[in-house]
Amino acid sequence: MRSNGVWTLLGLGAVSIALGAQAGEPNPVPPAPASAWQQRCQQRLEAANREAAGIEREFARAHVQVETLAAADGTTREQVTVAMFPPTYTVPGFMIQLTRLSGGSPDQPGDAGWQLRAESLQGRYHATFLRGAPGYQAGFTFDGWASARVEQLAPIFKRAADACLEPPGLPAPAPAAALLEDPRRFDCRADADCLNSCAWGAVSAAWYARAQQEPGFSECKDGCSNQISAPPRCESGGCVAYQRDPRGNAGITPRPSCTRVVR
Repeated sequence: MRSNGVWTLLGLGAVSIALGAQAGEPNPVPPAPASAWQQRCQQRLEAANREAAGIEREFARAHVQVETLAAADGTTREQVTVAMFPPTYTVPGFMIQLTRLSGGSPDQPGDAGWQLRAESLQGRYHATFLRGAPGYQAGFTFDGWASARVEQLAPIFKRAADACLEPPGLPAPAPAAALLEDPRRFDCRADADCLNSCAWGAVSAAWYARAQQEPGFSECKDGCSNQISAPPRCESGGCVAYQRDPRGNAGITPRPSCTRVVR
């Protein structure tokens, strides 16, 4: 799946391409001002890079690229991308691409939430996270990273992507107080829909991305996202917090104090 270390995320698959060779790809549209959607998603990814830099400092150097592509069938792809590959960056390969489709008649699947494709090839761990919603596509790939580091970084970029995909089915915009108290903030369909937050516990990543923009939103440090927290799980349609044994044993157990937190 790799070719010269470059990954392009198109549709619902990760497709490797050779440097400088993009046969069959849509043609770039003459440079034009970025759309409002591209500007907003650029800001989301810039914020995600800053947050990720607290875990891996190379993300502080990452650049967000904006491009619009036109295909022969009349479909236009507005893309927002971050790509990091050696030797320019002193980390293994990483790429995230967010796409909004318009025009034409593209085959648009329903929103099945985040899908993870992971494998180990010759001792290197590859993880690709994919999500498609009507009119939107998103994907990001970690190529050769340690699985533990992927576990730390992936939720950051899921939140950024979720805020850009605007999939149908999310609760309609509500006043800040109503949103922050929304009982659906724990709803999920898969483990990838959940994240750990310090003050709010295990919650929906899509809800959290919207709640962060509200004036009444506040966070803390450590708390339910401290060093003993384990990835949350989606159980019976709700996000459930888990924790690692603080004594260093391998066991992982439910964390009731960080599940369905009421503030």
